Formats: sequence, C-alpha cells, structure tokens
Amino acid sequence: MSIIQFIVKNSTHVVIGIIVGAISVVVMSVGKFYLERKKYPPGPLPLPFLGNFKFFLNKKRHFFLQVTDLEKEYGKIFTIYAGKMPQVVILDPKIGMEALKKHTFAGRADFSKMTQIFYDEPDNSTDVLLSDFTPEWEVLRKVTHSALKKYAVSEKAPIVVSQVCDEVIQEIERKEGSNPFDIKHYISQIILSILSSSTYGQTYHFDDKELEDYIQVLETQNKNINQFIMFMFMPFMRHILRKSFNQLKENFASVRRFSKNKFNQHVESFDRNNIRDITDSLILAKMEAEEEDKDAAKYLYPQNIMNSMNLVFGGGSEATRNTMNWAFLFMANHLEIQKKIRDEIENVIGLQEIPTLKHKAECHYTSAFIAEVLRFRPSNPMGAAHKTTVDSQVGKFVIPKDTIVTFGLYSYMHDKEIWGDPSHFRPERFLDSEGKFISHPNSFYVPFSAGRRSCPGDKFVLIVMFCLLSRFIQKTHGKTIRLENGPGSVDLMGDPKVAFTWVPCEFKIKLSTD
Repeated sequence: MSIIQFIVKNSTHVVIGIIVGAISVVVMSVGKFYLERKKYPPGPLPLPFLGNFKFFLNKKRHFFLQVTDLEKEYGKIFTIYAGKMPQVVILDPKIGMEALKKHTFAGRADFSKMTQIFYDEPDNSTDVLLSDFTPEWEVLRKVTHSALKKYAVSEKAPIVVSQVCDEVIQEIERKEGSNPFDIKHYISQIILSILSSSTYGQTYHFDDKELEDYIQVLETQNKNINQFIMFMFMPFMRHILRKSFNQLKENFASVRRFSKNKFNQHVESFDRNNIRDITDSLILAKMEAEEEDKDAAKYLYPQNIMNSMNLVFGGGSEATRNTMNWAFLFMANHLEIQKKIRDEIENVIGLQEIPTLKHKAECHYTSAFIAEVLRFRPSNPMGAAHKTTVDSQVGKFVIPKDTIVTFGLYSYMHDKEIWGDPSHFRPERFLDSEGKFISHPNSFYVPFSAGRRSCPGDKFVLIVMFCLLSRFIQKTHGKTIRLENGPGSVDLMGDPKVAFTWVPCEFKIKLSTD
C-alpha cells in the first residue's frame, strides 16, 4: 500500500494526528516560553506570542508612564515582553547610569536586521542607531560623530540656521499675520531644511516639493510608529495589516532612494579641498581610511555612509523637531520665561547679528531654558533599547546575555531625590548662584542618553536649537509668542497616542504686538 493510499484510507486518523501534533507543539512552545521567563526579573504576566501588548495599544496613557507605573508593584527593575522578546526595564537612576556606561550593555537587538521585512532585498549594512555593538559599528559611529562634531563647531551651521529661519519667518508673517497658526509644520520645514543644508549642502526653500514630500514621509512614519514597532516584534502581523505595512515599506524605500541620489551626486562632485557638508566629511573619512590602509576602510562602504546620512537627516530631525515644538509651547505658556529669553538675546546678540556658538556661551538663561526643555520633555523618554553582550549583574539580578535592556531616562530626569521639584518647569535649575549656565548639574541629566550608545549628534543638535530659537526671537522683536487661548489652555502632558516619542498635543500660537 502506497503512502497516499494509506493517508486516504486513514484520513480521519491522520487529521487527528496532525491536530494533536500541532497542539503539542503549541503547548510545548508556551511551556518553554513561561519556563524561560524565570531567568528574568519579575514583571506583569505576558501572553504567549503577544507579550504585554496592552501597553502598546493604550492610546489614553503614554507608554513610558504605563511602564513607570509598574514600579509600584515590581520595583525599579522588572521585565515586560514585546511579543516573545523579554525586555528588562531599569528605572533605578544609579543602577541605570552605571549600566549605561558599561560596554556590556552597549549591544543592540540588531533592529537593523528586524527591519529587513521592510526591504525587498537583503541588507547587511550597519546603522549607528540600530545595529549591534560590533567593530564595524564602532568604526561607523566614530566617523559619524567626528563629522557631526566638526560641522557643529564650524561657522557654517549658524549661517545656515539663520538663512532658513529668516525665510520661514517672512512666510509666517505674510501668510499668518496676527492670526493663530500651527507652528509645528513651520518648525518641520525649518529643521529639515537646516539638516538638508548641513547634510547634503542643499538648502530648500519654503515651498519646494521635494521638502514637502519628505515632510509627508516623516509625518506618516510618526503617525504609524506604533504599528512599525509591532511589525518588528511581531512580523506575522504584516500579513494581517497589509495596507499599513505596505505604506511603511514604501516610506522606507522612498528614504533610501532620496539618500542614494544625494550620495551619488556628492561622489561625482567631491573635492577634498572643499568640504561642503557632513556627507563630504563622511566621504573624506572613507578616502583617508583607504589611503592609510586602515582596517576601518572595509567598513566604510556606500550603504553604511548613506545610513549615517539618514541618521543625521531623518533621525536627527525627529528629536530636534519635537524639542523645538515643546520649546515654543513652553515659551507661549510661560510668558515670564519668554521675556527673560528675549531680554537676554537682545542684550547679548542684538537684533541683526547672526547667533553663533560664541553667543551660545554667553546666553546663559537661553541655554538653561533649552536644557530644561530637554529634561522636562525628553523626545525619547525610554531611550533606544540596549542589549547585554554578556551575562550581566543588574542590582540583585543576573541578566542573561543577549537580553534587551531599556533605561528609564525620563525617570532619571524626574527623580524627586535628585531634582527636588522635577514636575516644575524651571530653567533656573541649570544656573549657578551667579546666573551662569551649568550644562550638567548632576550625572543624571541624560537627554541624549550616556555611554557608548549616546547620541553622536548631541552638540550639533544643541547649536541648531540655540541658533533657531535665538533667530526666531530676534526676528519677532516687539511681539510676544502667545497661545491661541492663553497660558494653561494646552495639556502639557502631550499626546499619549504616540507610543515611544513624547510629542505635544495640538496647539496654535499667535504673534501679538505688545
């Protein structure tokens, strides 16, 4: 009797066997899942395959606040699950800061490989933000950090910021006048144009279609960030939510086409005696490595360079835009703070001179205001997830190698024992007794994280924010930035529907004559 004849004759028994076998596999898988859970610190009970998905779906309370709430029941170190993946959360500031500075916590759950589902072709390149801790990652981060640092301290960045601001402010005055308007879209245009000029040497004008298209791509990604995370941790969901997945996939492709086009243009017109922007700096670093026959040269291939370009232009824009949105909201909500900023900028810089790095060192209150915005409303309250590279001690727990670890940056910067009154927006906490700016009043000020995984573009972001804010104040002399319905009319806790970034609720401002 053939196999086919046997199956046909005993079809009922075969079907029952298949069902029993499938159930056995599921039961064994679930049993293993819960057995493995004992390796990690305690936390809320996860569901098989779905984990603690309810935290990701709650649109009424911020994800990071839901996680922080768990401290009451599980302490400052606990575990939550994203799908099948355990994540240890460290809310204890001292333990967290110690871990952040250790190389044993500098790994990454190689999200760059998890994002492969969004690409049609395999991609083994390295990304400074998303890739794991490897020699290739170290080389790329060093080169990217060096390029950003050089540009941040150059004279080009302040000039670019002022030119872009001037054009957009003129458009605001022409189009909006004294009427209430949404500042967020204008900030997106300013930031992306600044980053484009800094990264690619191309300054967009207010109504450039390419800029508008890119803003649309970013806004779509931000709107669908919850689904993006879900697809990474539960890739099977892409077959269920096909439309959303395809939209995100097209967005990824659009960003890649954009950066590839810019990179190729730079390679064709590159002149090592005329470094125009950050992309030129990255290309130069690659050439110098090749000429000196460094081992690093093999890591600086085109896609890696393009990944760093995307990090500056795309990744840098989100954090900077969010922070500037908060800055304008707080200036409009705290008019006494806005007046102090205006007085300082007009006295130190004047109304015509372009704000520079030198002015930043002299504008102590304005610098303190920016620092307080970054502390009070960090763009990424939980930071980017790390990974242990070896079995690692965390408090009383031993965390297994290759475990995802999330650090509660928000908790570190809102701890009452450290900050005294963390729930109050008070720029003065960054000033000494003589009114001089203190960049780090303690070791728990980590808006850009800390250690090997800290943001490589922190200095660049800070100079952009200072110059942008100062120029806007200069160009609106004699006016006051006010909320449409006055101070206290906007919920300062922000929009809870965006899971992993902290963004303001919708608000409008108006420029009123004093």
